[in-house]
Amino acid sequence: MVLGIICLFALLFLLALFCKFRYYVKVDKKGSDLPWRYYAKISWFLGIIKLVAKNGKDPQLRILGYKLYLEKDKEKDKEKDKEKDEEKSAKEKTSKEKSKPKTKEESKKPKSKFSLKELKNKIPKGLNKQNIKAAVDITKELLKKIGPKKFRIRGKIGFEEPHNTGLALAAISAVSAASAKFDIIMQGDFEEQALELNVDISGGFRLIALIKPTLKLYKLYKLIEKE
Repeated sequence: MVLGIICLFALLFLLALFCKFRYYVKVDKKGSDLPWRYYAKISWFLGIIKLVAKNGKDPQLRILGYKLYLEKDKEKDKEKDKEKDEEKSAKEKTSKEKSKPKTKEESKKPKSKFSLKELKNKIPKGLNKQNIKAAVDITKELLKKIGPKKFRIRGKIGFEEPHNTGLALAAISAVSAASAKFDIIMQGDFEEQALELNVDISGGFRLIALIKPTLKLYKLYKLIEKE
C-alpha cells in the first residue's frame, strides 16, 4: 500500500516535470476610440488544469472542467472598499487633529549627504562584470525556454504627423526582421490617427527544461553572496 502511494507520487512528479505548460494570449483593438479586448489561457497537465481570463470576467481556474475560482460578488466588493475608504479618511482626520503645527526649527531637516563610498560598500564584492555577464546569459537562457513560439501582429497605425507614422513602421519592420518568431504586418495611415491591432501570442515550456538554468542562477547568487 505504502509502496503504491510512493509510486503514484513519483509518477505525478515526473508528469509535472515533463508535461508542457501551454499558453495563448489574444489582444484585440478595432479602433483608436474603442477599448482593448483580451483573452488569455494557460493549460497544464495535458489540459486537465486550465486558467482562463478575458474581458469583463474574473479569471477562472478549472480542473477537469470544474470551476474552482468562482466569480466575485462585485457589489459586496464595492461595499467593502467603501467601508475601508471611510475608515481611512476617519483615521487621517483624527491624526490631523492630533498633530500640532511644527516650528521653523523643527521643520528644517538636515539634508542627507549622498556618498559614493557608502554606495560602493553596500554593493557585494562578488558583483563584478564577469558575474553580471553570467547572470545576464542565464536569464537570456531562461527567457528563451519560456518565450513565445509564435508572435503575430496584424493591424494599422497612424499618427497626426505623417513622418511619425513612417518612423513607427520602420521600427516595427526592424523588430520583425530581427527574429523569425515575430510575424508582423502593419499598414500605415498617413492621413489621420488610427490604431487597429490583432495580436496572437502562443508558446509552451516544460519544467524539466528550467531546472538547469535555475540552478545555475542560484549557484551564481550564492557565489556573489559569499564573496
